[in-house]
Amino acid sequence: MIDPRKFIQILKKNKINFFSGTPDSVLSNFLEVLKNEKNFYVAPHEGIAVSAGIGYNFATAKIPCVFMQNSGLGNILNPISSIAHKKIFKIPMIIIIGMRGYKGDEPQHLIQIKSTPKILKESDIEYFYLDTKTDLNKQINKAVNMTSNNKMPIAILIKKNSFDKIIKTKKIKLKSNIKKYSSYNDYVNTISNYVKKEDYVLSATGFLHRTVFYNREKFKTKNFFYNIGGMGHLSNIAYITALIKKKSNIFCLEGDGSFLMHLGSQLLVSKNKLRNFKYFLFNNNSHYSTGGQIQSNINNIDLKIFAKSIKLNYFKFDDSSKLNNFLQKNKKGNLFIELKCNNSHITNLPRPKLDQISFGK
Repeated sequence: MIDPRKFIQILKKNKINFFSGTPDSVLSNFLEVLKNEKNFYVAPHEGIAVSAGIGYNFATAKIPCVFMQNSGLGNILNPISSIAHKKIFKIPMIIIIGMRGYKGDEPQHLIQIKSTPKILKESDIEYFYLDTKTDLNKQINKAVNMTSNNKMPIAILIKKNSFDKIIKTKKIKLKSNIKKYSSYNDYVNTISNYVKKEDYVLSATGFLHRTVFYNREKFKTKNFFYNIGGMGHLSNIAYITALIKKKSNIFCLEGDGSFLMHLGSQLLVSKNKLRNFKYFLFNNNSHYSTGGQIQSNINNIDLKIFAKSIKLNYFKFDDSSKLNNFLQKNKKGNLFIELKCNNSHITNLPRPKLDQISFGK
């Protein structure tokens, strides 16, 4: 394995001192060290990380470093092809990509790991796999020379277990004792009691959809949508479902990282005042399933004002029993419910298989 401290030191030796991106479990050991850097910025999604890098290059003429997992590749193609490309503004940039998709991973990643090299090639982004057995200095120098000479972003692809675990990961704890807040599992079990046979339950990527899948037999409905990929798109999928299935209650369960990724999609909710849309925001202020050590910064938003602006009725709970008391009395109406969560989950949560992730399964 590669010492992530050495990797970062060599990047900085090559005058790369700006780092922006989205967390990834493959890169967790690297990010655990990197997060202590002064110019370290967590972006809501990968395209914004690229635009941050472009801004840095514009202001300093220096090379930025962007980090992400391969599932976010689609988000970067627009700013790469229409701004950073060598035929446009010629922006040098090193993109570090964690390669999800090996055996035991989620179904969507099995597709992405095959398509990643093809997409990079078709987008004129040169790439190479980081080799743990080859001199690290030579590989990073190669990347710097490639992006400098080509005036084009280049990618370094990182396989699972490439970085050594040097620092013991410290998962973010919310204010006060972690036991102050209920867990994903506590809240999901509470919500399950108020879902009828004709209702629909949609849950976001990460530990949240896996928790819903784990508890699926406790729900009266069989109408589940596990949004295993496409992070940030769940609320729009749920909203359109609510618009069409007006005689059913639509339960949308989303994590804070997913909520922030494509925040603009939330604005569609205000277009029609529905009576069957129930949005639950699971807020632990961290990118939990990708390591949990990096904050999502959701607490920078006044969610009460935001919910009101899109015509949803806002409520906040920090305990599943309080949520239960509320749901007993409030069965209708457009709801935006913020759930303060702790960072704990059931050990060895199952991952839905392809034949288990469509409506009615």
